[in-house]
Amino acid sequence: MSEEEHDCPTCGRHYEGNYCPQCGQSSKIGRYSFKNAFLLFIDVWGLGNRGMFRTIRDLFLRPGYMIRDYLRGMQMAYFPPFKLLFLICALSLLVDTGMNIKGINRYEQYLTHEKEYAEKEQSKAKADITLNEEEKQASITANKSIYLIVEILVHGIKRIIWVLLNTQQVFSSIRCISR
Repeated sequence: MSEEEHDCPTCGRHYEGNYCPQCGQSSKIGRYSFKNAFLLFIDVWGLGNRGMFRTIRDLFLRPGYMIRDYLRGMQMAYFPPFKLLFLICALSLLVDTGMNIKGINRYEQYLTHEKEYAEKEQSKAKADITLNEEEKQASITANKSIYLIVEILVHGIKRIIWVLLNTQQVFSSIRCISR
């Protein structure tokens, strides 16, 4: 422990040691460099923190023990759970929507699917001779809108079910620990 006296640049408190006892600011404030910025970036995403890999490993191999240890106070060895949850959600969202690994042009796929659907609806509308042209177009437009809404709802429900199943596994592990 450092025996030097310091004045905290954050809260202004005078103290001895390596860290301010009031706010936790380190007494060692070095030069800001690209290396420091890179290490901070990695630490924000948890990649520079050994606890993240240990947390993921223990969640897969021994989730009950890991959660019990974390709740009993062994928190420095593990990555913060809510930070991990947000990182996994962000990664899942990025992979699900942003990364196109198969190289599929989703816009063209969507257009061809919509074109096929519209042709099918037009053939239905032409078969119904009692409708006039305006009613046919209104029917086709309404059917397209309903189809899009249903697709969006189905995708959202799938996402919610996936999140609930994963959350349920965590809560069942916590219940097993508390018994």
